[in-house]
Amino acid sequence: MKRHFNARFSIDTEKKICNLYREGVYNGSVVLAKRFKVNPTTIHNILKAYGIESRNSVESQKGLQIGSKHPRYKGGNISPQGYKRIYIEYKGRRRLINEHMYLMEKKIGRRIKSTEIVHHKNENKIDNRMSNLILMTRAEHCKLHNPALIR
Repeated sequence: MKRHFNARFSIDTEKKICNLYREGVYNGSVVLAKRFKVNPTTIHNILKAYGIESRNSVESQKGLQIGSKHPRYKGGNISPQGYKRIYIEYKGRRRLINEHMYLMEKKIGRRIKSTEIVHHKNENKIDNRMSNLILMTRAEHCKLHNPALIR
């Protein structure tokens, strides 16, 4: 019989921790520690007492549902400026671009010029319906948001 490591846990609980770790149900001692509401060092010490070698951080992340593997992944993220971004394949590489720019380029059939802006009519930066997007020049966009500047 193995030594009972932690007075907070029964031997059965310690064995359960070891089994969950071995089976990869929880990737890493940090995640197990959160599950059992203890310090990761406690989990590490229990595993060590039962002769189980700890995985390194790279091994712990294998099989995690990250990015497109995650069930709630919707194809991109939100930029610091508040725009929805998506990944696209471009010249054999993945690029992260603003979705509203990509949609407008597909609609007009060309790249957006540096003098042009894709404006959100309702000013909601993540509402990328084509009915909400309009292509305009930077000057037109400036006039739209700063009517006092019109001479």
